[in-house]
Order: sequence, then C-alpha cells, then structure tokens
Amino acid sequence: MPDFQIGQKVFLNVIPPGLLQGLPKEDQAAIRAIIGRPVTLAGYSFGQAELEFVDSSGDEHTIWVEPSLLQTNAQAKIKAEPLEAQRNAETP
Repeated sequence: MPDFQIGQKVFLNVIPPGLLQGLPKEDQAAIRAIIGRPVTLAGYSFGQAELEFVDSSGDEHTIWVEPSLLQTNAQAKIKAEPLEAQRNAETP
C-alpha cells in the first residue's frame, strides 16, 4: 500500500473500470471532474482508499479506489496536461 497519510491531498489520474457503471450522470460527471485534481484521502477500508470531495454544485461525494491509482502532487504534475485534455474530451 502506498505511503499516504489520512487527510492528505492525493490525485486520482484514472477512473477505475466499472466505477461509473450504474451511477447517475451527475455522479459520473463529478467523478470525471476530479481526475488529476487534489482530493482528500479520508481513510482506508478493506484495502481501498476512501476519497472525499465536493462537486461544483456543493454536493459531497465519497468513492473507494485502489491505493495504487493515487499519486502525490509531485507525481501528478508530470501527467497533468494529458489528463486535462482527456477530461475535456469526455465532457459532452
């Protein structure tokens, strides 16, 4: 498990397969919007990292992902430009 501290800001740079499946479009958009942006690591549960964030409408969200998908600020900056292009391409 990566060495992230609870409360630390981390970056999710990919959407795990199946994460968006069956979710309302608003929730899917909120998750897509955090790709490559800092979110709070709230904890760990059954080996999954618990991420918390607030969307542009002020709604709170919690998702669980593999810790290996997370990066620190320094790691994320390297990939920020391609991710911004991906996020813009996915927005209808």
